[in-house]
Amino acid sequence: MPDAIAASVGGAVINALVYDLPQVIAISLAPVSPVAFPNANTVVVLTATTNCWFTVGGTAAKATAGSDYLAAGTKWMLKIPAGQALSFIADSAAGYVSITPALPPAAPAVALLNIPAAAQVFDFTTGVLDASITFTRTTTGPYFDNTGTLQTAAINAARFDYDPVALTPRGLLIEEARTNSIRNNTMVGAVAGTPGTLPTNWTQSTNTGCSLNVVGTGTENGIAYVDLRIFGTATGGGNFNFLTDANNNAAATPGQIWTGSCYMKLVGGSLTNISSLSMGLQFFNAALTIVQGTGLPGIMPSAANLAVQRFVTNPQTAPATTAWTRLSLNINTAAAGATDVTIRFGLPQLELGAFATSPIATSTVAVTRAVDNASAPLGGWYNQNTGTFDAEYIYEAIGTGQQTAIQLDNNSSDRMLIFRGTGSNQIVATCIIGGAGQFSFNAPQQTVALQLYKVAFAVDAVNGNNFAVSGAIVGSGLGAHPTTQTFLRLGAQGAGAAQPLNGWLRRFTYYNTALTPAQLQALTVY
Repeated sequence: MPDAIAASVGGAVINALVYDLPQVIAISLAPVSPVAFPNANTVVVLTATTNCWFTVGGTAAKATAGSDYLAAGTKWMLKIPAGQALSFIADSAAGYVSITPALPPAAPAVALLNIPAAAQVFDFTTGVLDASITFTRTTTGPYFDNTGTLQTAAINAARFDYDPVALTPRGLLIEEARTNSIRNNTMVGAVAGTPGTLPTNWTQSTNTGCSLNVVGTGTENGIAYVDLRIFGTATGGGNFNFLTDANNNAAATPGQIWTGSCYMKLVGGSLTNISSLSMGLQFFNAALTIVQGTGLPGIMPSAANLAVQRFVTNPQTAPATTAWTRLSLNINTAAAGATDVTIRFGLPQLELGAFATSPIATSTVAVTRAVDNASAPLGGWYNQNTGTFDAEYIYEAIGTGQQTAIQLDNNSSDRMLIFRGTGSNQIVATCIIGGAGQFSFNAPQQTVALQLYKVAFAVDAVNGNNFAVSGAIVGSGLGAHPTTQTFLRLGAQGAGAAQPLNGWLRRFTYYNTALTPAQLQALTVY
């Protein structure tokens, strides 16, 4: 017999769920649906043994608007309207889906609350941009598709990015503007031979006694590369350095923070007598004398796909007297002895900023990728007086500036927003009217990169405001909120996309009523 469970507040039942615990559904490459849910707004958790797609109240279809992607081994919590059924279809291999009531961790015998239907939902894991959203970017932009291949989105085209390892959707990629100062990272001008010719603007230096063989160029996973072989008898521990541009190409000033990155792969020979690979950020003064050279040591690439082996330097602060900077790619020998290794170097990047962003292809000059800017008008679905907005997102890195998930504004200083604070490195929800902060809630935990965050912010000037992060209420209290809002900013602040997310926005949901603290907690449970 199925189990019956109910949630109650003050002795009053507010939702009931009758369901096997758990219900396990076999899925295949044809759509399949379990029985419909009899009760309104039942909240369940889905877990799959295979990558699959699902929808509510329709028929699931792969990579189609209206169907959501569920990666194997991950959990997805959702609310099912009364009389509706789930539909599943496997992505590439048959498996199973477990459907379990979503229960609060502290009270496993209590079902979740009756959460009302959302007034607006933007799901950015589907690969389809809602027609009400305006998206701009004045340049092209790179992203990984669902095969793990690096692609280029057209000007003003949204980037629905995938994890190149798991091949699962990350969501809508929102990044600040960045410039790759390396003029040629697509290996133009390289000629195979021994030694051969390095890509245009590249040079090399060595104290190892080994020889160079430019094996060739090509593209793997959409990443342009050059294969460089170091061979011979090393005279001792030393460095074979590939200098990716002239030492007076990328202007820099003291105090600036720079980051280097490069894809690397072992494609021939072995790492015998190779102590490691490394990347160095070199800083030069006006006389072109090196004043500092540090970066990322200890790199040991494998034969895995190039797309999953991007190495990033530690961010480096330009020292006093800095006038120029450059990225060096180094193969380091351990001792005297036979050495023969071929390394694939792909799309090296040198950018002004405290972390690496998506790779920017260049061939003759430095190239800038513009900021991603997404917004939507607040339509009839929005309630100026009270409401709840929640978001699901991932930071690609933690920077030095604010990183905004969501903002609602009226093109003035009146705004409500959720962002990562700079000093605290905490997620903050705040309301501002006429430039004056009305209230602010800070999550206690420190934010980290590549972690999924679920947040929900309910505003109600009469009954109180609440903010939940990762299943916990982190702020509550009275305070006014602006009531003349006209725009939703997705992953940034204001019309100019200031303080962008620098990460992946996966979902935005709006409820035109203030949800209770318990409901906010339920929405933000992983």
